[in-house]
Amino acid sequence: MKFFLLIICLVLISSLNTQAQIAFDYPPLNYSTAPLKNDIEELINKITDKKVNLEFDDKHGYLPTILKALNIPESSQVLVFSKTSFQKENIDKQNPRALYFNENSYVGKVNNSNVLEFAVIDENVGAVFYTLEQNKGKIPEIKRNNDDCLNCHSGARTQSVPGILLRSIFLDKSDSLKTSVITHRSPFEERWGSWYVTGNTGNMEHLGNRIDSKGQKQKHKNINSLKEFIDTEKYLLDQSDIIALMTLEHQVHMSNLITRADFRTRITLHRQDGLNKRQGHDDGYISEYALEEIHRNCESVVKYMLFSEEAPLKDKVSGSEEFVKNFQKNAVKDSQGRSLKDFNCETRLFENPLSYMIYTDQFNSLPDIAREYIFKRLHEVLTGKDNSEPFKHLTPVMKKNIYEILKDTKKDLPDYW
Repeated sequence: MKFFLLIICLVLISSLNTQAQIAFDYPPLNYSTAPLKNDIEELINKITDKKVNLEFDDKHGYLPTILKALNIPESSQVLVFSKTSFQKENIDKQNPRALYFNENSYVGKVNNSNVLEFAVIDENVGAVFYTLEQNKGKIPEIKRNNDDCLNCHSGARTQSVPGILLRSIFLDKSDSLKTSVITHRSPFEERWGSWYVTGNTGNMEHLGNRIDSKGQKQKHKNINSLKEFIDTEKYLLDQSDIIALMTLEHQVHMSNLITRADFRTRITLHRQDGLNKRQGHDDGYISEYALEEIHRNCESVVKYMLFSEEAPLKDKVSGSEEFVKNFQKNAVKDSQGRSLKDFNCETRLFENPLSYMIYTDQFNSLPDIAREYIFKRLHEVLTGKDNSEPFKHLTPVMKKNIYEILKDTKKDLPDYW
C-alpha cells in the first residue's frame, strides 16, 4: 500500500513538473531553449576553451576550484540536513549537504556522492540548474538539469517561477511535520529547522541544530563549532554561519520576486502586442489593465527590496567575520564609504535597508517598463512622498542615507533622481 501511494505521489509530482515546464516554455519565455547568459555558462565556455583548468582535490573533488572560478567564498558555507535534494539518499544529520553562494550562483555538495549541484540566476530565464559528475582524470562536464530540480524549484514556494528555495522543516510536539519558506520576513524562532547554525543570537531562539526537533527547548544555540554533530573534517569549514544564512534567505526570495516581475511583465507585454495587432492599436499601446498587472508584480519587488515586514531582531546577532569580509569585497560604496552591504545585525539585517540585489545583472535586465516603475516607486518612498504602512519602518535618516547611496552609485537612475 505504501509503495502504491509512493507511485501515485511520484506521478503527481511529475505531472506538476511537466505543466510548470510547459508554461515556462511558451513564448515569450522559452525557458528550455532561450539563449542563456549566466556565470555557469561563462564557466562552461572557459573550460571548453581551456581558459580555466579545474583541479581535482582528493578530499573535496572539484569543489574548491569551482568556488574559486565562480568567485564564491568558502566562508559562505551553510549546512542543511533535510532530505530536500535529488541526492536525498546521501543526506542525513551526520552528513548534511553543504551550500555555497554569491549574488548570482549557488553550489551544493553532498558527501558520499560524486555529483556537484549548481543553481544560477540567468538574465533571461531566472534560475537554471546544472550538475557535474566528479570523476578524477576525466574532463569535467557541467550539464543543465531541469528534470530533477524543477520538481521543487518551480512552484508556489518559488513564486511560481524557476527559483531558489530555502525551507525550515521540523517536527512539532505532536510529531507533525512542519515546513515553511524562509525569508527575512520569517519569525526568527521559526527559522532553520533542519539546518546547522553557528554564531551568536543572544537570547533569541531558533530551530537550528535541533536533531530530535519535536518542539523541545533550544539546547544548542550560540555555538561556534559543529564537531559535536558531524565530522567537520569532511567539509571545507567547521561552520554553518548565521550571517550567511540570514543573507542567503533575503537574497533568494528577492531573486525569485525579480524573476516573477520579469516573467509577468514579458508575458503581459507579449499578450498586449497580440491584442494590438488584432484590435488595430498602435505598436507600444498598453492598456490600463496591462499596466496594473505589471505594476502589481513590481510593487512586490519594491516592498521586499525595502525590507518591508522584515522580522525585527530582538538581540544582537554575530557570526563569521570572514564571511562578512568576503561578502563586502565587491560592495558598491558611495563617496562617504557607505554601501547597501553594510550589516547592522542588532535591530535589522542591514544598516541601509535596500537590497544590494539592485546592482545585479538580473535586476538590470528587467524590461524597461518594470525597472522604471521600480525606480519611480523607490523615489517616492525615499523622498517621503509615500509614507504608507509598508514603509513605516524606514526612518527619515534611513531614507536619506539610502537615497544618497543610490544616487551616488546607481548610474542608470532616471534624471528626476
